[in-house]
Amino acid sequence: MSSGKNKVYASLKRKPLSQELQQHHQRRSEKIIFLRKFSCAAIVLMGMTLIAWPQIQEFLSFTESRGENRFKNISLQNRIQQPRMHSYDKDQRPFNINAQSAEQVASEKVKLEQPFSKHILHNGTKVEVNGDKGLFHQNTKLLDYRENVKLKTSSGYEFTTDSALVDTNNKNVSGSEPVVGKGPSSEIVAQGFKIENGGDKIHFTGRSTLILHASNSEDNKGLDLSHEK
Repeated sequence: MSSGKNKVYASLKRKPLSQELQQHHQRRSEKIIFLRKFSCAAIVLMGMTLIAWPQIQEFLSFTESRGENRFKNISLQNRIQQPRMHSYDKDQRPFNINAQSAEQVASEKVKLEQPFSKHILHNGTKVEVNGDKGLFHQNTKLLDYRENVKLKTSSGYEFTTDSALVDTNNKNVSGSEPVVGKGPSSEIVAQGFKIENGGDKIHFTGRSTLILHASNSEDNKGLDLSHEK
């Protein structure tokens, strides 16, 4: 009788131990399941990063650092949407170039759609240029605008032409196509133009017609408008 009671008592004491083991195994199973899910998610994330890494590199390399041009490292025939570049000329004056898209067409040439740029000339005049198409030469820092090109200066002059070449290093702007311009005190039609001497002089080339508005002649002071045959 006594031995029977001991067996019942022992079996009753083993029940809590069995439940504790079950709970322990359950917690362990939950941890294993969590670790498996976490590992799978990490592997998927690493795979996505490896696949997207070339695009990430292109985006990072496209950001312009001080004094350098980083329209570089765009893969050949690869197009980037809405690129932006901020750089400095040889005199550490800033300039910005934006576009609707950019495509590397040669090792040192980037084709631009709807390019737009801002420049500060040596005399402090600000010039904004935009056009339908453009080509940026990375080695010379020349920006070649084509089709429906418009120039606007902070001194109040606006020009419309079919092409313009911007030398971002020397702050010169020129064009060999017919140009129509207007300002606070004058209007002009010419066969070409040059903005030189850091913005102090605007030369018009070829056959030109200039109309001066005498009432506003004071606005022309400090700006040299000249004609070249």
